[in-house]
Amino acid sequence: MSDQKYTVTADVGGTFTDFVLLTPTGEMKVFKEPSTPKDPALAIFNGLERIARSENLNLKEFTEQIGIIIHGTTVATNTLLTKAGAKVGLLTTEGMRDELEQRLKDKFGEGKGELFDHHWRPAPVLVRRKLRRPVKERIGLGGVVITPIDEQSVIEQIGYLKQEGVEGIAICFMHSYANPSHEQVAKRLVEEHYPEPYLTVSSELAPQIRLFNRTSTSVLNSYVGPIVGTYMRSLINKLEEAGFSGALLVMQINGGMLTPEVMAKMPVKSLTSGPAAGPTAGMIYAGVHGYTDVICMDMGGTSFDTVMVRGGEVFTMREGDIAGYRVGLPMIAVRTIGAGGGSIGWIDAAGLLQLGPDSAGAEPGPAAYGKGGTRPTCTDADLVLGYINKDFFAGGEIPLYPDKAGEAIRRDIAEPLGLSLTNAAAGMHHVINVNMSLAIREITIEQGLDPREFVLVVGGGAGAVHVGGIAAELSIPLIIIPREAPQFCAMGMMYADVKHDYVTSYTEFFRSVDRDKFTSIFQEMRNEGEKLLRSEGIPDDRMEILYTCDVRYDGQHHEVEVEITQEEIDAFNLEPMRERFHEKHMDIYAFNLKEVGTECELVSLRLTAVGRMVKPGMVKEDYQGEDSAKAEKGTRRVYLPDKKAFGDVIVYDAMKLGYGNKVIGPAIIEHPTTNIVVLAEYNVVYDEVGAAIMYLKSEEERFKREGIIK
Repeated sequence: MSDQKYTVTADVGGTFTDFVLLTPTGEMKVFKEPSTPKDPALAIFNGLERIARSENLNLKEFTEQIGIIIHGTTVATNTLLTKAGAKVGLLTTEGMRDELEQRLKDKFGEGKGELFDHHWRPAPVLVRRKLRRPVKERIGLGGVVITPIDEQSVIEQIGYLKQEGVEGIAICFMHSYANPSHEQVAKRLVEEHYPEPYLTVSSELAPQIRLFNRTSTSVLNSYVGPIVGTYMRSLINKLEEAGFSGALLVMQINGGMLTPEVMAKMPVKSLTSGPAAGPTAGMIYAGVHGYTDVICMDMGGTSFDTVMVRGGEVFTMREGDIAGYRVGLPMIAVRTIGAGGGSIGWIDAAGLLQLGPDSAGAEPGPAAYGKGGTRPTCTDADLVLGYINKDFFAGGEIPLYPDKAGEAIRRDIAEPLGLSLTNAAAGMHHVINVNMSLAIREITIEQGLDPREFVLVVGGGAGAVHVGGIAAELSIPLIIIPREAPQFCAMGMMYADVKHDYVTSYTEFFRSVDRDKFTSIFQEMRNEGEKLLRSEGIPDDRMEILYTCDVRYDGQHHEVEVEITQEEIDAFNLEPMRERFHEKHMDIYAFNLKEVGTECELVSLRLTAVGRMVKPGMVKEDYQGEDSAKAEKGTRRVYLPDKKAFGDVIVYDAMKLGYGNKVIGPAIIEHPTTNIVVLAEYNVVYDEVGAAIMYLKSEEERFKREGIIK
């Protein structure tokens, strides 16, 4: 990615911080460090020091030779989850101060409550009502000024917010996407009378229709802004003190990267920063075998993330919910649940065993860590079942204590349910597998897709331990477990691009679209995108501009995002896009209104400016044959789900297995930072890039014909 320099990616997770190093010679190395929740930057520097030692350098010598650091941060997400953000005030149109409270005015609005859950409550509003200040102004549909802005009204409300000591301010007026003049007046007055708080202007962050989405997104931006800003400034200062003078890039919500300077203006884009890189890694490993339909899963210590790739395209959303809050920005369609190695087992009011969403995290961690944790976790169950080696966890760096794990499970799960320790641990393992398989069902079966037709690519330190059970629940025949699976998202960052999304609302029926306005909107967004990419050091020959439009039928509430080419824009030819809309509507909803001639309507114009980064190559191995005896470490008693009993299985050293080596299930393959649990229904064969290909034994002949295995 950068000539004669090191490249480092760092993905901060709730339990571990993952690193991938690309050396100047093109060698790829992976590292893992316990996260430090109180100061996430500490784990990053612990990791950099470890990497420096591995290169026989001190920290300063190493950081001086780093060309690029790519960072996936959980600071914004954790700020939102823990409700530790700034005290925010909102300036909004008179009569609209309760828009955040009303949400989308249905039970499924923000937070997607359960239809039959009478106890469901939406996430608490991030701005107290008294801090939502109404301003005398009104802009109507199309940008027409109905009531001129009353500057004195704005000044009075700013004074109130100053008196209340708010740390962030969001400005969001009606129809400001069509005419931002009133928001610009309010912005000027805030900067004159109370410049200290973090300021977000909705027409600058998300100039698109739907007041609730804009308001929620703007409030979120100001809510996490001060915390993200403080963290990024601290990280940059510490890196500079350590001798780093290269480029720092931050992963963002849409799977692309941003500079810290851009992220400082739009910190809401750092939500789900790390998981957004997962699909990129998934496509790299699946692409080795020509697969373009992929389910990516990442099971770490705290959460389980899964996302779809179909036809080589990652599933994205124009907007979505994170922790119960609406984010009106394009994002990777990641489905996240609280299911990880640290997920805590408990018994609900109905006497049913549950796993998660609460996690023991990095501190104190599972009971087996011996660091003060007393509640039973998924990792504790995996240790009791023999899936984890107590002497080789994290390559032997973290000792585990089976007696402490067993004590926690026996006390909190086994005895209350009248089960043996083995059955309680097996039940915990099964429950969390079912939870994760249900998350995959949501993004496949519930969307009309058959998961058996996709390859499942596994990430996360705990992913390979559980993937066999997850795949069995869904009858998925083929699984790819990269050697770098424990650093899955950090690996994806190595192959990510710089990306900026733009949107401008323009609501008009196709028959009435104004050519000059249509083309000028796209040209303005293109100019802005290219200017920003150049400021980030992207040369023109590595820029790519992608265009889409939000389209709907007359009278329809929801729209469909449809591609349009530069040539079609220049020629002002909307017919190809109209046809693509009909086709896509049929694909999504199983019907369209083409034959009845219902008019199509534009809603918003979108542009994505992409800066293509230089990607590292995949190192391929020579074929070694099927024999894997050289990698045998001995045997271990593990729980076999098909027999519901313990049995002896061969344990293999993952670092001694190479291209073509075959492992017959049941077996355990031990990697320094993960274990692959090979169930009796599966075999494993290693491919040319060091990934473990796990496949159903019943499908072996098929995969031989397809060339997946020799």
